[in-house]
Amino acid sequence: MRLCVVVAILLVLFPAMSMSADIAAHGLDLSYSRDKQICREAAELLADDKACRPDDLGCPNEEGHFVVLRGARLKVFEEIATNEYGYTEVYRATGSSLNGFAVVYVQRFQGDRFPRLVETWKMDAAALEEVLKLPPGPVLSVSAIKVPQETNATEFATILHRGQKLTDEWSPVIEIHGEPYLVERECSGRWVYGGIYACNKVIKLTAKRLSKDRKAAPYCQFTKARKK
Repeated sequence: MRLCVVVAILLVLFPAMSMSADIAAHGLDLSYSRDKQICREAAELLADDKACRPDDLGCPNEEGHFVVLRGARLKVFEEIATNEYGYTEVYRATGSSLNGFAVVYVQRFQGDRFPRLVETWKMDAAALEEVLKLPPGPVLSVSAIKVPQETNATEFATILHRGQKLTDEWSPVIEIHGEPYLVERECSGRWVYGGIYACNKVIKLTAKRLSKDRKAAPYCQFTKARKK
């Protein structure tokens, strides 16, 4: 009787934890879940994912947009600017706004023998648009116009740090039940020339739910199953 009571208490205190061998993504088993159905759909979306990122070798590229996951519910990387706003590259998830906020990707080259600064941020979409309206506006990689990299960097940094840094990589966004989820990757690998971290093997994928006024919250985590 006492054991049953203990088990019942644990289920009440830790409803979010769920181990499931029948839900897997990218060869990784579900190890944490806040909502099993959400995680099942995330696993289906990630089933054919190579967990690719823009700096990985062999990453697919379509019409200038990096495609790291496939399907209609994917928000691909869309270029904002090159060598402007204080960074080497600035991208965002497809569409200027995701329920009032924007997911922005930044990368800064820091020398061939030093790690690149690579980050994903969540910020206010309206504030981002105001900064992008400042002259000369976004300068794309295909543009013949060249500006100093620090152009409008102060204004961009202000809205960046009013938001939330999500990851130290470029994490794609997927949509489940009309809500955006960030997919963070962790992998084992090595640093290569150019300041790029070459991923050899994905060891963890975490889906985080995104909303305008709350911190990104992990909903699902997929890790390598422990050998019995």
